[in-house]
Amino acid sequence: VYAKEIRITLPNSFDDRTSNEMVSFGAKDMILDNNGLTGLFYAENVLTLDKGSAGGWQFSVDSFRIALETNRLLRAGFGGRIGLPVNKISTASGQDSAAARKFLAYFAVISSSGDYLARVVTKDSLDFDVWKANILLKPNSYIELAGNKDRFKPSAMLHGSMNISSKTGTSGNERATQILDFKGIEFQGLHIKTDAPYLTAQYFGYNGAIKVGKFPVSVDSIALKNFDQNELGVGFNLKVNLQDDAFSGKTRLYVIGKYGQEEGLSKWKYDRLKIEDISID
Repeated sequence: VYAKEIRITLPNSFDDRTSNEMVSFGAKDMILDNNGLTGLFYAENVLTLDKGSAGGWQFSVDSFRIALETNRLLRAGFGGRIGLPVNKISTASGQDSAAARKFLAYFAVISSSGDYLARVVTKDSLDFDVWKANILLKPNSYIELAGNKDRFKPSAMLHGSMNISSKTGTSGNERATQILDFKGIEFQGLHIKTDAPYLTAQYFGYNGAIKVGKFPVSVDSIALKNFDQNELGVGFNLKVNLQDDAFSGKTRLYVIGKYGQEEGLSKWKYDRLKIEDISID
């Protein structure tokens, strides 16, 4: 039997967050015989970044291929881009967009049992909106995109360093003032998942210059702290030299991010700074 055009519908895990319809693509000029369908299917731009969701993480399916022999799956896979829930949402869908290049490329293999698995090699640097941080990643960082026909379950294991910078707001002709400038904060085992606890870390330290306003500070403890179920802060014990080493102040400062849903996606966003009581020496 000659089929001029058929429609291939993807499983529920390929979620178009802008539509209730299942994601599908077409194939043309197919031959079916008594043994079933044999052929190679290939499609591009199946699901764009402004529509795709993998377990609540923004992603795209830029290509999809399936090889069948008499209705038996020989091989299948798909590829595209994926973003972390600590980054800002991008509406970019074009391949050449600067915003789209912030995403990480992946290629996933579909096994004969219907499971998906991809491990993504990370880029050198990313921006984390959750703590107003620029992240420099080490080569042993990775993102894993696992799943099956029902759902995707992405996760990330990151190692590297970050710089945190925060400014005051502006009004009228006022210029923003730098209030935080933390450079060289090192971290290991920063684990981001789709289920609670959503974000954990094995280690924080620092090897750089840290300032609050115009004052240099020293740090003796960096750690994550949950403020409620949907708020997470990275905290610093600070000793601030206030005047030519004549006297100093001690406090603990938190850069707090908040977890929630935005445009059908899971997102960590920067929320506020919290400074505890200051003791003067």
